Amino acid sequence: MKNLNRLNQIARDNGGNRAFGFPGFEASVKYIFERTSRFSHTVDTWIQDFPALFNKVESISFKVGETDYFVWGLTYSPSTSAEGVTLPLVLGPEGTAACNVTGYDGLDVKGKIVLVERGACATGGTLAGRIRPAKLAGASNVIIYNNSPVKVTGGTLSAPDPEGFVSSGFINQVDGVALKGRLLAGEQITAYFQQTQLIETRTTQNVFAETKCGDPDNVIIVSW
Repeated sequence: MKNLNRLNQIARDNGGNRAFGFPGFEASVKYIFERTSRFSHTVDTWIQDFPALFNKVESISFKVGETDYFVWGLTYSPSTSAEGVTLPLVLGPEGTAACNVTGYDGLDVKGKIVLVERGACATGGTLAGRIRPAKLAGASNVIIYNNSPVKVTGGTLSAPDPEGFVSSGFINQVDGVALKGRLLAGEQITAYFQQTQLIETRTTQNVFAETKCGDPDNVIIVSW
């Protein structure tokens, strides 16, 4: 419990964050290494560096008129320009039709922001699988609304793909359904979307602590 409390304090001292790429992570590695190194007579401790993808949404905004909506920056989404875009908001296809560019046949989405519901696709998952077809159809950006009433707290595109993705955001179901209703009623909606997301390779670490004795063919691994 003492160690857990100390790690929790490290998070509090660093904005509530111990994630890779932030100071709280570095402080956590230092603390764990220092603690395990105290047992050098029985344990070998070392740090392993390796490259990993880091991302940080530095700014994001989705607005319709005077309404500023909560929007999650999908991990590995490309950025818009610094000033963002102000474009017509239009509906994408429904259901599995949104998984393929052919589902956009007859829809005027070129150079516009597409609003589409999250949903399973055979390839690309429930988020990336919605964005790729929209880009192929000419969409400038994609706003995906959740297919569950649970509030959005995360979302990833799994890996960067600047050629396959457009800058995209993820909003709550209640907001997406309301906007969909307005569009279905024939309302012409102009939306503003801006996102700046940093994506780069950084060095991260594993801390290893291995007993000097024991059976190398019978190993128990404890990780955190």
